[in-house]
Order: sequence, then structure tokens, then C-alpha cells
Amino acid sequence: MNLAIEFLSSFGSVKRSPIYISPPFGFESDGDFLNMAILLNTSLKPGELLDHCLKYELDRGRDRNSKGFSDRPIDLDLLLINSKIVDNSDLKIPHPELHRRSFAIRPTADLVGDWIHPILNKSIDELAMNCEDTTPLKRYEA
Repeated sequence: MNLAIEFLSSFGSVKRSPIYISPPFGFESDGDFLNMAILLNTSLKPGELLDHCLKYELDRGRDRNSKGFSDRPIDLDLLLINSKIVDNSDLKIPHPELHRRSFAIRPTADLVGDWIHPILNKSIDELAMNCEDTTPLKRYEA
């Protein structure tokens, strides 16, 4: 995770949420996942940032050709960009599943809980409290 934070900080200033441990979502696996949100202040356009993130994942062994969810060495998702709505074939912002996945919404709420989702018109804190995914998360203590 520290390498990913270092990578993202090369594009601007970062603030990070606590790390959470969660079981796999949508598939069976022997291991748990580590999740966190990063708030990145950058001048990159959304598509540029996405391209950099996809290359970073690929360079670290991420295979996006497999069907469905699977174990992966790294997964970088763009969840929010200010109050922007992006909806094209390559990128959807806000992430359409953000409010449905506790492992994504909880760390995001730690960073920007009062931020208003531009489509759902609810705060991130409210979405986190009412998340359909009740999978328990455990804070990771290093």
C-alpha cells in the first residue's frame, strides 16, 4: 500500500484513510483484502489519472482480462472527483458501486464524510450508515 500511496503522491498531495480489512466481495478466496481511500489533490484530468492507475496496476501484475471478480495484487479505483459526473465507456464517476460496498464507502467517509454525492444527493456519511453491504470491516493496526 505504501508504494501505491507513493505512486499517487507523484501526481499531487495525498491524504489517506485508515486501512480496513474485509473479506472478498463477490467471490470466494482464502485471503482477506486491505482497503483504504486516498484523497488526491491533482491537476490531472480524470482520464489521465485513470490511464496512470491502469498502467500502475498492470506493471504490478494486475490481470484485467479475467472474467468476474478474482484475487488481484492491486486494485485502484477512482471513486469521486469533486462534484463531477463522468459517464463514458472507460470511466464512471462517482463510482456506480461506491455506496453499495462497505469496503469502499467506509474509508471514503473517513476522508470526506460531509461531501454530497452529486447523483444521490446524500452525504457520504449518510450513504455509509445506510450501506446495503453489512460485511463487517476491521480497522488494520500495523
